[in-house]
Amino acid sequence: TFPRVIAHYARDRKVISLETAIRKMTGLSADRLSLKNRGYIREGYHADLVLIDPSRTTEVTAESLKYKCGWSPLTGNTFHSHIDSTWINGNLVWNGTEILESKAAQALEF
Repeated sequence: TFPRVIAHYARDRKVISLETAIRKMTGLSADRLSLKNRGYIREGYHADLVLIDPSRTTEVTAESLKYKCGWSPLTGNTFHSHIDSTWINGNLVWNGTEILESKAAQALEF
């Protein structure tokens, strides 16, 4: 969630462009950590993707949290976009309203 928070902050406050924020949190992060086959949309890479709808807003409430700890410092904030879906290793794990049961996670390779 931290990369998404930075992307929202950057876009909403015009600190850096959304494209720059995404690049820094995907490919450049994967490169810096030497992650094998992650961080880019390329043939042979793991399909870790997030589809965001910039025309919808998302309010963070205690009820909307999916964290196991049950709280967030972001509660009460409204973000000017909505996560429509998330894929991990090519498997749909979030459909915009609920976490789907999945064994999609895999250990990272360096």
